[in-house]
Amino acid sequence: MTTTARLDRQEEQGASPLPLSKEATSGERRGRVYVPLINVIVFTGLKGATKTCNLVRWGVRALGVWKRPVLSDFPFSYKWRDPITGEEHVFEPEPLPDDAFVNWLKDIPPYAILLYDEVQEAFDRQAWMTVESRFGMSAFAQIRKKRVTIIGATQFFHYLNPRLNDQVDILVRFQDMRMTPWGISENIERGKEALSEYYDLSGAITGHSARHPTNSRWISGEPYYEELVFTEPFWSAFDTLAVTNIQHRFTSYQVKKEKRVIPQPGDNSRQQASEELRDALTNIFENARAQGQTRVKAGDVFKMLRADGFQGANSVIGDTVAAMGVKKKEERDGFHYLLEATGEQG
Repeated sequence: MTTTARLDRQEEQGASPLPLSKEATSGERRGRVYVPLINVIVFTGLKGATKTCNLVRWGVRALGVWKRPVLSDFPFSYKWRDPITGEEHVFEPEPLPDDAFVNWLKDIPPYAILLYDEVQEAFDRQAWMTVESRFGMSAFAQIRKKRVTIIGATQFFHYLNPRLNDQVDILVRFQDMRMTPWGISENIERGKEALSEYYDLSGAITGHSARHPTNSRWISGEPYYEELVFTEPFWSAFDTLAVTNIQHRFTSYQVKKEKRVIPQPGDNSRQQASEELRDALTNIFENARAQGQTRVKAGDVFKMLRADGFQGANSVIGDTVAAMGVKKKEERDGFHYLLEATGEQG
């Protein structure tokens, strides 16, 4: 706790307010700093603009100050020595699984922060219809349910899959001060300082989106915050010359969807299929009860069965539900199955 407070105060001296989450609570506030919860954040900038270095900087802050799990697709190790006790602390992320987005972040702990360098290699706009990209988009769209923040880095914002582009809440543009007229005239050492500009793309900070009103892929608004970042302390924490391993990002996945048939009268496999249908219906009703529901729309039940691979007439489903003792009631928005205690009919 002492280490956290000191590291926090040390960075607060001249540090910027980090992006405000859509769901930030008072417990997440430390002075002017807001913890980015449940956001998609993208760093952009030319080669050598300190994007990866700032991924490390944010990862260290998440580990040392916010006390959040951090998973990264590249390794880093940041050492910090307490100036009072002399105790050394090492901040390192867990490796981000190669199939994390294909598997809908199922093994990612809640409130984790995911760091993804060269994110365009996995979510390129030219490969938006691949299975991997479509699964990934589903994960990005549902990070609120997984309670995670994703921070990616790419050279150009328009390199990204358009659907991922639409999910971005905060865009941060970095520029090495060495590559500015002032930096050149002052002979600033490369990689020592960087200018960052924060753009609010979802309205989470300012209430207004910086996206162009007629083309959401363009950024036409002004940055809501600018800061000068001193990146020099973080360069030793990672290998800046390491080439990002993109081979695993070209792994191909196939979805094999099992088809199950809803039995019709006279079908030789009717008994076995009827048991599978009954089991599937039982699972649907039990899940609904577990969520506190007292009724479920018949149309929704049919859709869930179709999504699970069942094929056949709705009348057969209705007869099976009736045989299970589940009552049906017509309401203004259609038929509903009532989830009270049931007594199976023979």
